[in-house]
Amino acid sequence: PFPTKPPPFERQGFELSEILDLTPALRAEALAAASMASDIAVARGYVNALLPPPISDGPVRAAWTFQPCAALGSDAFGYHHDGDWFCAYILDVSGHGVGAAMHSVSVMNVMRQQALPGTDMHDPAAVLGALNDMFDMDRHHGMYFTMWYGVLHLPSRRLAYAAGGHHPALLHAPDSGRVGKLPGRGAGIGTIPG
Repeated sequence: PFPTKPPPFERQGFELSEILDLTPALRAEALAAASMASDIAVARGYVNALLPPPISDGPVRAAWTFQPCAALGSDAFGYHHDGDWFCAYILDVSGHGVGAAMHSVSVMNVMRQQALPGTDMHDPAAVLGALNDMFDMDRHHGMYFTMWYGVLHLPSRRLAYAAGGHHPALLHAPDSGRVGKLPGRGAGIGTIPG
C-alpha cells in the first residue's frame, strides 16, 4: 500500500440564497425585533435620565454606578436636597423586564414629585406606608417592590430610615473608614393591603 494523491477539492458550502429564507414573514419578524430593541434602548435611556446626578461637593456627597442586570432594569434609586434635609431611597421591583421597569419608573416619578398626598416626606415610615397603599400589588399586576428610604437632618446629623423588605443599607463613616449595616425590617411595598 502506497500513499495516493487525494482527489481534487470539491466546492463545499452553500449560496446565501440556499440557506436564508427571506420570505416576507421572516423579514417582518426581523424588522419587528429590531424595532423592539430600539424601543428598549429608548426606554433604558429614559430610566437613566430619571436617576439623579452625582453630588461632588457640599455637606452630602453622592457618587454611583448603575448597572441593571437585564436590558431594562427594575432597580432604581433617587435622592434630593430639601432645605435642612437630604432624602434618599433605593428600590427593587420584583421581576425583570419591561413590566418591572415600568413599575419602577412609576415609583420613581412619585418619589421625584413627592406625590404622596398628606404624607410627611421626612417621615420614612409614613412614606413607605403611603407607597404600600398606592402600589397595592393586587392593583398592579401582582408586582411589589422592596425599598429603603432614609432622611438625614443635616443640622443635627440625625438619620431616620425605614425598610420595606429591602436588605440593610450600608453607612460609610468617612472619618474612620468604617462601614456599618443599617438594619431594618418590614414587608415588601404593595404586599400588605392598606
